[in-house]
Amino acid sequence: MNYDYIILDCAPVLPVTDVLILGSKVNSVVLVYRAGKTAKSALMRTAEQLKNAQIAIKGIVLNYITPEIEITPNYYYHYYKYYPVRIRAN
Repeated sequence: MNYDYIILDCAPVLPVTDVLILGSKVNSVVLVYRAGKTAKSALMRTAEQLKNAQIAIKGIVLNYITPEIEITPNYYYHYYKYYPVRIRAN
């Protein structure tokens, strides 16, 4: 049988090493970020661990988003440089 995509649901990267082991066997991973619950620093540490293990991140799924959480672009372009913009919760 041939498949276009196979999705593996794994435990969080920081407390469990399953993703780091399976990551070497897949083309890329997609991170799931829970709005208002997951710390930005945890997301950044996860991305760093995956990068160090040479695992490609295809994207991020943002879930549990509510109208109370204001999402703004992470960066805006100005004079050929990127400047970070903070995400605020009301």
